Amino acid sequence: MKIAMEERRLLLAQRNLESIRLIAELLARAKALKQQQQAKERAEREEQERQEQSRQKEELARLQQLEACRRKQEEELRRVEVEKERCTGAPAPREGTKGEAALQPVEEGQQ
Repeated sequence: MKIAMEERRLLLAQRNLESIRLIAELLARAKALKQQQQAKERAEREEQERQEQSRQKEELARLQQLEACRRKQEEELRRVEVEKERCTGAPAPREGTKGEAALQPVEEGQQ
């Protein structure tokens, strides 16, 4: 009877040990999967950040190009106004008016 009890205790202890080993293995697998998922998410975030930085650089370059084009057009306008003044003897509109003086209505007494 005592031997049977000891054998039963030994069997229960072996089952408990096997259960603990299985749980440890499952936890290790779950941990590995979670680490893989986190690494994948981190890589995706980094890629999105790189794409956003690239988009911002492209936008900045586009804006700088537009600004350079605007400056070039303004310089050309000033050059044309100076040439016009030189040819006609009329003063060119001052900066800031952008030709508004030429659009002013002529009053009846000044015709």
